[in-house]
Amino acid sequence: MDSKTIIFALIISSTILLSNSNTMYANNSPENEVKKAANDGKKTLLKDFEKQKLHNFGFINQAEVDDAVVGEGFNVCTIPADKIVNYSGQEYSSLIAKTNIWQFLIKSKGKDVVMLTVDYVDGKWIPVSMGYAGLAKELRKILATWPPSAGYNYRILRIYQAKSDFIELSNNGSFIGIIPLRYGRKPMRNDEMEYNYTDLHNSKEFIENIKPIVQRNLRFDN
Repeated sequence: MDSKTIIFALIISSTILLSNSNTMYANNSPENEVKKAANDGKKTLLKDFEKQKLHNFGFINQAEVDDAVVGEGFNVCTIPADKIVNYSGQEYSSLIAKTNIWQFLIKSKGKDVVMLTVDYVDGKWIPVSMGYAGLAKELRKILATWPPSAGYNYRILRIYQAKSDFIELSNNGSFIGIIPLRYGRKPMRNDEMEYNYTDLHNSKEFIENIKPIVQRNLRFDN
């Protein structure tokens, strides 16, 4: 089973809320209702893990499942395909669209194991799935490199048409740079397994690199 248990088509169908450039980094922390949904999901989605293959979800044994707690939450944002293919140097913040998707790290025995996804469906926040063990491992390294205790904030930037994830890094409300995650490195011309998480990309470089891939995939889809 692929650790990416959430199908991109399911996520992209969620309501996308256009962000305002003046509040680009506002509400980076999940509200209480979102956190509650994540905690509820941790209980229900982990309940029958003893009947499944734990390693597919990043767990080693049942003791790790029993010790699991909800950690940091990351809002998932995107840039609509039309804004990418028509990009000609526009202000980065005007391109961002916030989704209703939140992904939470699930921690156990002092390590980040897997991701739990919460979505806003029919007027309420609900846990929808668990997976992305590889993403959890990468986020663990990013948090160590750019610790929250030093004021760093993060959002997952998901480019659906390229099936790639990135981390948008900020500090005290100011954009710092973009970190490509595993499936986002090839578009950024860096496909190394051991990535240097201090290697940040500016917004223009990021969009110009991702643009031809989005254009190509849109042609294939049509």
